[in-house]
Amino acid sequence: MTRDRCRSPLQWADAPNGGFSPASVATWLPVNPNYAQGVNIADQEGDPASLLSFYRRLLALRRATPALVVGAYMPLDENAQDHLAFTRSTPDQTVLVALNFSDLPQTPALSLPHPQARVLFSSTARRAQTIDLARLELAPFEVSIVELQ
Repeated sequence: MTRDRCRSPLQWADAPNGGFSPASVATWLPVNPNYAQGVNIADQEGDPASLLSFYRRLLALRRATPALVVGAYMPLDENAQDHLAFTRSTPDQTVLVALNFSDLPQTPALSLPHPQARVLFSSTARRAQTIDLARLELAPFEVSIVELQ
């Protein structure tokens, strides 16, 4: 019983041990060899399409959105197998978070009092600024975070 099977040192660069420690040091946990294929901070730093930039945008959104920090959680479409949808709400703000875990488009069954939402974050570039929640379709593996209006 350990978490170590799914952990590895942070890959800072395309360097031995992913730049985490000097080449002469054996790390406690193995370093994933993908550090040499661009899965490291140095290679992703200036790329707006990188996983590093993705997480930075998510963290900035969370810090700037009170409902994501302290909002009450309400699950939606609880029987769905391929996607997750929930709201986080404060008295002043309600945010819908929808995640597609499938390689196929998904249409969450949403019962929300607000038909329109303002897009705060989407992992797809095709999202408009305002969407109709009655017709929300998530692209394969899409992450969508919207503020109900």
